[in-house]
Parts: sequence; C-alpha cells; structure tokens
Amino acid sequence: MYLFWKRNAGGSITLSQEGIVQFVNSFLEKPYVCTHIALSSREDCLFPVIAFPQGSSAADMSVSEAKVKAALSAMGLCSKISWSEMKPNAAEPANMVGSTAVPSFAQRPLVWGLLGAGLSVLVSGGLGVLLWAVFWGLVLYLGALFVRSDRGKHLLKRLRSALRR
Repeated sequence: MYLFWKRNAGGSITLSQEGIVQFVNSFLEKPYVCTHIALSSREDCLFPVIAFPQGSSAADMSVSEAKVKAALSAMGLCSKISWSEMKPNAAEPANMVGSTAVPSFAQRPLVWGLLGAGLSVLVSGGLGVLLWAVFWGLVLYLGALFVRSDRGKHLLKRLRSALRR
C-alpha cells in the first residue's frame, strides 16, 4: 500500500508502507519489530508502531527509538513512535500445528502427491516396482537438472547444431 505524503506543482509524492516498515526494521535490534506505519501528510510525520516482547528494558527501547528517529529525520520526516507489547504467540512461526512445527517441505503439495503415488505403487506393485519407479524418477530428475544447468544448455546447443548438418 502506498501512503500519500505531499502534493505540489510537480506532482505528488507517495511512500511505500511496506518499504518504510522494512526501512524501520533495518534499524531495530532483534527482539523489536515494526508492525505498522501511518503517515500524516499534514504534519510530515510518520507514526511507526514497534512491537516489543514482554520484559524488554526501557534503555534498549529508547536506544532503538533514537536510531529510528534519526534515520527518519534524515529523510525529512518527523516520527512519533508507538510501542506495542507482542502477544506471546506472535513470535512463533506461522507453520505451527498444535505444538509441533511442520517442516517446510511438508507444506508443499508436490511432496504429498509424491508420497501418495509412492504408497500406491508400493501397495499395488510391491517393493521391486517401487524401487524401479524411484530409480527412473531419480534418473529423470537428475537429467532435467543437468539440462537446465549451463553445461547442459551448452551440450544441447551443440547437439542441435550437429543435427542441423
């Protein structure tokens, strides 16, 4: 989302809300995170909302606030920082199921499709058929990786030129 900042005879200036949030986060220490930015075009002032974990020290918070204000004032913007306490579950990864983390590969539908296909081959054809299917699948996968590599593209180019002759 873009926030309107100024308008003059040359046009208007808008700021990327996500970009400003990332900019502010680059000046914050690890436990602190900017969660939201509002802009008052009338006051030329940004209103960042920074989340802090429970038990944070006031000294660390004031140092972080000073860094952010200095960076924003260098851009010509005043800032009025609001602090918001993080919820206890806000720091947990988004891929939590119950109390057990789900690995990133298990969130891909392709993995579940391959798992289902492998189980159906195992049940219907037996272990020997499954091993041959895995072998040829691996050969084709590695072949596709090679063809997409620089050496593979070069080899294909040479093969095409040889076939044209």
